[in-house]
Amino acid sequence: GYRRHENTNVDDLRNATWLRLEEHQVQDHALQDFDIQKLRKLIPQLLELTHLDDDEGFRQTRRLLATCGVALSFVPDIQGCRASGATKWLPSGRPLIVITDRYKKSDSMWFSLFHELGHVVLHPKRITIISLPADGDDAEGYEEQANDYAARLVVPPEFLPQLDSSRTRADVEAHAERVPAHVSLVAGQWANSPDDYRTGAKRSPNLNVEALNTAA
Repeated sequence: GYRRHENTNVDDLRNATWLRLEEHQVQDHALQDFDIQKLRKLIPQLLELTHLDDDEGFRQTRRLLATCGVALSFVPDIQGCRASGATKWLPSGRPLIVITDRYKKSDSMWFSLFHELGHVVLHPKRITIISLPADGDDAEGYEEQANDYAARLVVPPEFLPQLDSSRTRADVEAHAERVPAHVSLVAGQWANSPDDYRTGAKRSPNLNVEALNTAA
């Protein structure tokens, strides 16, 4: 079933259409059997791919995830859908992860991917979880757990004190050199702090939607 939500601005029919588009995109993809242990080992390696161009990073990520039995698709945002990503279990018993261009930023796309991978490794099979904005309902706590998983992947807990002490973009860039993720992902975690001096600190490359559509 779908993760339920209370937001009246979300169109369930358009969400369903969006999900059908992604299923169609991956129907002919060759996938290995799903292997959760192999996936857990792979996920940290994907952080290195955040430094590639959007389309090449997507292609390589899709290829590597397929070796773990995970399908990956990119489907542009549909008006009224409001999803930033989704996780769905296919009849074959393999998970399908969907990312979109909702926020038009590279770091948002990558964070959404790691968020959805969090759903795969943390949460029950046979449910479809559509990741909505913060005003969507999260009664089960799945979204918060997936966000925490992705955040800890991007910035491991042992680096948080140093990152938290940053006061400038230059500080963040210096700390980001110590972790595999692209600096924009690290800066995104830093900018999510409620501290006023961080407002507007996040700067991320624009997502190359045209190239991603071609790659998908």
